[in-house]
Amino acid sequence: MLRSPLLLALGLVLSGCLGGGSSQQIRAPPEPDPVSPASASSTGAAAANGTDAASSSAVARSTPVQYSGTTFGGACAFAVTTGQCQFPQAGKETMHDLKPGGKPQHLAGTVTWTSTAPGTSFYAYACVHEGSAILCRGKAVTGPSPLAFDFDVSAYNATDTLALGVDNEIGACCPLPAGAFVFPQADFKVDARLTTSG
Repeated sequence: MLRSPLLLALGLVLSGCLGGGSSQQIRAPPEPDPVSPASASSTGAAAANGTDAASSSAVARSTPVQYSGTTFGGACAFAVTTGQCQFPQAGKETMHDLKPGGKPQHLAGTVTWTSTAPGTSFYAYACVHEGSAILCRGKAVTGPSPLAFDFDVSAYNATDTLALGVDNEIGACCPLPAGAFVFPQADFKVDARLTTSG
């Protein structure tokens, strides 16, 4: 699913409820990287020396991910297959880019916030850039502050630009595919760690 304030909101509400259904586009995980002759020869050399190449090269690293942001503000109204959204208040760091620097494994941490309107639901999700688009493969997590998340990001590559997304809304859509959402602005903080290998 493409993630931008307008496309995010409209895509989420038209796909079957932000909170209840899965709003992410399903795609097969990327193909594994081909084995280069250099890596094949190093694997053979390690085997000849009685060592495991995978264990010697797959050193786990944990990098802190800490930042603050503000969710975008606006509203959407929709009925069956049509809808309209407006976001007059810009957000900050609602999609935070991460450069793994190794093969990503896990992105885990918490999102905390204060001063939100009653009935607000916060969401966090892990995404990846694909050209000019942002694709979110996994299911978003939601809950009270602090919102804990632990995303398996092992399907992504070391060269990918990952993105941690945060948003919030008040609204309802189910069981009928019609309704409205309000996206109140709220300040939030992220305290997480990105684990990579290699």
